[in-house]
Amino acid sequence: MRTPPAPCHALAPFERRCRGGRDGRRYNSGVITRGIREFVGRDWQAVRASKDAYWSERIRRRAPGEGWRIADELRRQARLQNPDWPTAADRDEDLRAHLHLASILSRAGSTRRA
Repeated sequence: MRTPPAPCHALAPFERRCRGGRDGRRYNSGVITRGIREFVGRDWQAVRASKDAYWSERIRRRAPGEGWRIADELRRQARLQNPDWPTAADRDEDLRAHLHLASILSRAGSTRRA
């Protein structure tokens, strides 16, 4: 015969959190819901502005080589997650996009004024 589980108030705090509180609600449900609400409710424009300011200042202070270093770190991270990246198809698509942009820029002409 199995012994019934101990009442929540008799459990250690960690066990109580895992099994739910005294009123039977799960600890994680309230925490997760609150975290999601806080995340969604952020001022995303302020977050973007803060990140832009941080990275532009960092690159300005450390010179353009910092931009290359960051790009290389991102490339290495992508390769760790997918060692086959970039595929030949990815490279072809990237080349097409660059050629398209180059043609648009060449048609736009110079912005210099005489």
